[in-house]
Amino acid sequence: MKILTFKHFVLFICGMLGILVLSGCHDTDHYLELTDRYLYEDKLDSAKMSLEQLEEAKLNADDEVAKYNLLKTEYLYRVYSDTLTDAMIDKSIAYYQKVNDAENLANCYYYKARIVHDKNIKKGILLMKEAERRGNETKDIKLKHKILESLTDWNLNSGEYGLGYDYAKKNLAISLQDGNKNWLAYAYIFLHSACEKLNKDDEKLESLKKATAYIESVPISERAQFYTVIGASYLDEQDIEKATNYYKKSLSTQKTAQGYLGLAVIYYKKGEFEWFIFNLVEKYMLKNHLSSQ
Repeated sequence: MKILTFKHFVLFICGMLGILVLSGCHDTDHYLELTDRYLYEDKLDSAKMSLEQLEEAKLNADDEVAKYNLLKTEYLYRVYSDTLTDAMIDKSIAYYQKVNDAENLANCYYYKARIVHDKNIKKGILLMKEAERRGNETKDIKLKHKILESLTDWNLNSGEYGLGYDYAKKNLAISLQDGNKNWLAYAYIFLHSACEKLNKDDEKLESLKKATAYIESVPISERAQFYTVIGASYLDEQDIEKATNYYKKSLSTQKTAQGYLGLAVIYYKKGEFEWFIFNLVEKYMLKNHLSSQ
């Protein structure tokens, strides 16, 4: 029988430690990839559990820390966490700039922009423009879409209607390229809003019709807002029947002040003052209820 020497014992221990280290690295990579996939697939509960596994591991490599910070920031943003800051994402930006990783940089700038925008609109838009620039260097269509959609929305809300229109067209083009019906519903409603501000009446009505065709692909939690936008547009066109229909659809989906107010305006125009008063009362009761929450 061969007797193990002290030298053999040391080599054996070193080998076992090496295996454990490699195994730990493999697990870290696995959970980073898993978290990334869960976030991409909108499986936020699963992403949370995967992040918890990573938090128990020791992340030493710069690339692991940068990816973890990006994924944790994305998760916190998407669950509307009060603890969200841009501290972690700044570290990720510094690393991905150093290694010139366009895809991860675009994602970092996207979430940095979303965090900053509420406090500084101009800075938020500039950061999102940087996300757009970096995103154009990648083939990730989902990444490009969320950047273009944000720039469309923000420019329109900032009164930059010409830029908003240009981005609305870009957003529509990438949505058509992908074929995602939810994207298309939003793309057409954004284009409708831009055309309304720029008095592009024919394109406005065409966009509205196309948005309506895709509305069933909008998540139910977001559908009431869509119905009120469509109802308001038909009200502007003096199509009272269609406006009434969409405001009622909105309220059947979710009770909102906008829905009741829209109906109140319609009943006022029709001379049905009893219903006008009823809907105004409902609207203000709802508003007071929401403000007390």
